[in-house]
Amino acid sequence: MQSFAQNPTAQKYASLISLEDARKHLTILASDEFEGRETGKPGATKAAEYIAAEFKRLGLTAPVNNSYFQNVPLIETSFVVNSFIVNQTPLTNWKDFYITGGPETGKTVAAKDIVFVGYGISSPSYDDLKNTDITGKV
Repeated sequence: MQSFAQNPTAQKYASLISLEDARKHLTILASDEFEGRETGKPGATKAAEYIAAEFKRLGLTAPVNNSYFQNVPLIETSFVVNSFIVNQTPLTNWKDFYITGGPETGKTVAAKDIVFVGYGISSPSYDDLKNTDITGKV
């Protein structure tokens, strides 16, 4: 049986966090005002500013060039699905399926191009792809 001693530093700072404070901050950050806090969107900026103001209020030193913020360039990709039909059944994005990945326009995939390969694992101990030709297929 393993046992672990409590880390004194963790204990010290954990004792500074009350249930009421945690509830207050989580309620504020989860509110509609922060619009879901999606990366790169106004709600995320509002959340970051709220957290920075709390850090300042607590007397925490701003670690990056006297700022609580660090610029991190991001790239957002998006695409529009005009149609998606399987076995003559039209499907609606965000209702029947959700597409992830990068944008590609004008691509039509015929049923003959689709191949099922389980989880697609290929390793020395297990290989879904061993006897399957996946060249040019989805």
